[in-house]
This record gives sequence, C-alpha cells and structure tokens, in this order.
Amino acid sequence: MVRRTPARRSAERAAALALEDRKQKHPEHDEQVKLVRWARANAERHHALALLFSIPNGGFRHARTAALIKAEGALAGIPDLFLAWPRRWPDGSVSGGLFIEMKAQKGRLSASQKEIIPLLRERGYRVAVCYSADEAIAELCAYIEASPEDR
Repeated sequence: MVRRTPARRSAERAAALALEDRKQKHPEHDEQVKLVRWARANAERHHALALLFSIPNGGFRHARTAALIKAEGALAGIPDLFLAWPRRWPDGSVSGGLFIEMKAQKGRLSASQKEIIPLLRERGYRVAVCYSADEAIAELCAYIEASPEDR
C-alpha cells in the first residue's frame, strides 16, 4: 500500500485560509495579519520592516500555558507589535522604536494598556494605536520615512 502525505500549504495560503475562516469574527487579528503581510512584502525595500514583530501577550490560552507565559515575563498592556528600529527626529529627540497597538474599529484600550502606553512614551518610544491595517501602515511609513507611494 502506498502512503500518501497531505500536500503542505504555503504560509501565505495558510494565512489566507485563516483570514477567510475568521471574517468578521476577529477583525483586530485580520487587520494585524494584513499589516504584517505588507511589512514582509516591503522589507527588502525598507530594511527596518524586517524588524517588525508581534508580541503575543493577548488571546485565550489554557491556564497552564498562561501561567508559563506569565512566569516567562509576559506583561499585560504591552502593545501588539514592535518595530525595533531606533530613529532620531529632526528636533534631536530619539525614539527607541515604534510600538503598535491594533484595535478593532470600535475597540478600546484596556486599563493595563492605559497604564503602559504612557510609560513607554515617557521612555522615548513611539506608540500608535491603530484601528486598521491602513492606519498602521501610515504610521510605519511616517516612522521609517517611507514616501506614501511606497505603500
């Protein structure tokens, strides 16, 4: 008997299927996926984008997994994404990087996010709260000084 192994899906196809399955169920997730796809597609042209990564603090997990993650240092209120790309602004100030908190169209910041975001800003980080992938892309372009036609 011949054993057949299932065909493997490309990461892009798997993400597309996940997006189709989750339409309207997880709009924050869907917008973040769009943003990350855009960043990965443009990372060769804008090297800073290669250093955009997610911080998977949120979501529901098994109690044991949540306890392990918390013990490893997870911190409530930390934004969803971080661009590890310091930059100097024309006024001479320096940002250590850009945090992006993705929210659904009618989403609101949690109490812990309302505490953490000002602390990050005080320490010199840029923090953007974005309600769509397009809004987050605009924030990234402004931060890395990419022209609008690069979007």
